[in-house]
Amino acid sequence: MATISACAVGSRAATTWLAPRAISRYGLVRTILGCVAITVAILVSLSLLRNVYVWFPLRFLLCAGTSTLFIAT
Repeated sequence: MATISACAVGSRAATTWLAPRAISRYGLVRTILGCVAITVAILVSLSLLRNVYVWFPLRFLLCAGTSTLFIAT
């Protein structure tokens, strides 16, 4: 189980560079709204899709959206 949590922490750390760039490019409100939209769309997709191989990129994008949302707020 240690490798799974280490991988999760690594993917979250890999997406932290996104927040400052997105905020400076699109503004704070647009970044927050975009991250909320991405997070909701991915959560709906995860509940509908049953393919494990599709889940991995979706989980990475979910991590990018929630990390950016966390940093922006």
